[in-house]
Amino acid sequence: MVPHCRVPSSKWLASLCQMIGICVIVCCLLQISSITSFRSHRPIINRAHSVLFSKNDDFNGDNVNQVNSAPISSRINFKQAAIQGSIGLIGGLAATLIAEKVGAAGKPASQYPIVGGDDIMKKKEHGTGGAPVQTALRWGCEVALADRICNFNRNWAESAGYWRSDTSFLTEAKPDEITTFYDSVTGKPLFRAPVGRTFDEFKAESLVHGWPSFRDSEVIWDNVRCLRDGECVSLTGTHLGHNLPDRTGNRYCINLVSVAGYPNNADQGLAQDKLPPF
Repeated sequence: MVPHCRVPSSKWLASLCQMIGICVIVCCLLQISSITSFRSHRPIINRAHSVLFSKNDDFNGDNVNQVNSAPISSRINFKQAAIQGSIGLIGGLAATLIAEKVGAAGKPASQYPIVGGDDIMKKKEHGTGGAPVQTALRWGCEVALADRICNFNRNWAESAGYWRSDTSFLTEAKPDEITTFYDSVTGKPLFRAPVGRTFDEFKAESLVHGWPSFRDSEVIWDNVRCLRDGECVSLTGTHLGHNLPDRTGNRYCINLVSVAGYPNNADQGLAQDKLPPF
């Protein structure tokens, strides 16, 4: 098993503004720091100049006095630099605030993901799911691996590419049909894909990320929740994966072993019904 990464939701424009703001702040701090350092060492620098000039026949005492008495503005104006640095700091902070606003307003408000409480994943009779996974799973998924990930795990995942190289999913899936994915513990329907896109698009995105990747419209929310930290789970406590949003929206990165169950006949109707429009 490998750890599932968790990333914050942010728009590229918000990230750009934030990076600009941080760079401005750092540059201003470095400028002020260098000016302060120069002023504190200026007497030493002047004494060094005096020694050098006194040993050089081309310079006399008048030259040294001229160097030491040179106006501050001809070297570095600390006051002006401090003002510029302060303005830069304010601008940098403003940019980071704008970044937060852009990140919050860059996407229309959405009712998804539906957030569940932490009590969903409390320990039960058999891990968090309450029962072992089914004794046989679809697409040749490993039962022991599935049970560890579904019931005794909150952060780890099947190996990247496992769904492609170690199962028969790609050879069995029908590109012209919607595939329903069932909970490996309960057999309840959890996802349907592809919805609102082609099978090739679903496949391509999943191949890039390493795990089957679902969008809001492909989640059966009657049975699925996301916790506050992004963990994606079934309502009965099966660990599924994590919500790892990208610039197009929520992306539910799911372990195939968690959704490789055979359907529970009582839930067939929900799986086959048309999902509500998004």
